[in-house]
Amino acid sequence: MVRPLCVFRFGVRALLVALACASLLGAGAEHAHARDFEEEGRVRDAEALLAKMEAARTAGEDATLATLLKQVPGHHNALGTKRTIGALQKFVGAVAKDAEAKASLRLAAVACIADLHDDKGAWKLLAPLLPKTRTETATQVELAVLDALRKVAPEAAIKPLVERARKGEDPEVVRRAILALGGYGYAKKRVSVLESLIDLIVRWRPGARSPRGNDRGRGARNRFDGVRDVLVEALNTLTGRREAGAEVWLARHKEFKGRLEALFRFER
Repeated sequence: MVRPLCVFRFGVRALLVALACASLLGAGAEHAHARDFEEEGRVRDAEALLAKMEAARTAGEDATLATLLKQVPGHHNALGTKRTIGALQKFVGAVAKDAEAKASLRLAAVACIADLHDDKGAWKLLAPLLPKTRTETATQVELAVLDALRKVAPEAAIKPLVERARKGEDPEVVRRAILALGGYGYAKKRVSVLESLIDLIVRWRPGARSPRGNDRGRGARNRFDGVRDVLVEALNTLTGRREAGAEVWLARHKEFKGRLEALFRFER
């Protein structure tokens, strides 16, 4: 009688396990269905917003469109459907690039892009609008793009920002490119960004020498005077520190040589 009893007990346990698994699978399927249903609702809402924006743009209702653009990040960042995400990005990017549109509307589009939780997608939209290094007087939109990059901090923008900080013809482009680099405190390449900002101090500070050993001249000193405070602000923002000036930062850089990651006050 022992063996049949063991078989019976095993059968009961197996049945209970099977019922438990079925219950879990059923609950999982129910949650998945609920998520799909919620996503369908989000897609419908986003498509409705897109239709309103297209209608406003066609009708030339700039004020209405600018108001609707403010709603885009909330919808965009909640979506999981790539097709709808792409449609929203495409529309906002088209408005930002529209050279015939009013500056206020283009600025609203750039501000919208800055709030999208997609650094690669945002960079794709902002990159064509970045001011050139040889631009003597940047437009409002171009300067707004630099401000947006400070917020988005896409890795692909680091090199272009460093180039504009070093070689920009427009002093305001230089300043805002430097400040944008200060927004990379959580980036994988934040140490590289720190090195680039320190290099600007080394290049432009009074008494700095060129690779040939000659003094860099009045131009470099004037440039340094124009961005000294901005460089310190960018370095402090980047690292979470509160250093007093450029010379202090040079000392910190020397002190932490070989372990620059330790200069950052927050974890990635």
